[in-house]
Amino acid sequence: VFFFVSGVMIQGTLHRLVLADVMGDEA
Repeated sequence: VFFFVSGVMIQGTLHRLVLADVMGDEA
């Protein structure tokens, strides 16, 4: 369970970083 939760958190962090990068490039 801990591994699954940490995996989701890591994916969420990466997704947020990607979104921030895309938004910055578009702006």
